[in-house]
Amino acid sequence: MAEVFLCFQAEEGIRNLVRSRGLGDVYKRQGHEFSVHSQHWPEIESNLLIDDSVSIPVQIDGKVRGKIQISPRASEGEVVEILKQQEFFVKVFADKEPKRIVYVPGKIVNIVQ
Repeated sequence: MAEVFLCFQAEEGIRNLVRSRGLGDVYKRQGHEFSVHSQHWPEIESNLLIDDSVSIPVQIDGKVRGKIQISPRASEGEVVEILKQQEFFVKVFADKEPKRIVYVPGKIVNIVQ
């Protein structure tokens, strides 16, 4: 059984080698000077990996009532101010104040009536 597995692995390796060689030829025929395999990886621009804003779900009594767009570094006070401007928040809390607002930074806002 081990011999069959080793033969299969060797055959798969040869197939991959032929495929990569064939793709290199296609790449050269398209007018590129160098093979794909000799190209350098692109440089990473770290500043593009940081989110400017995130979409946070807002739960009221355990049910998702909406989402807000905020900075991932927003404080709880800033989140509460943004919430008070949201239509779904105004509908529910038009004549009363929430008992508790729990904000998990960058993840979720949970409001208890």
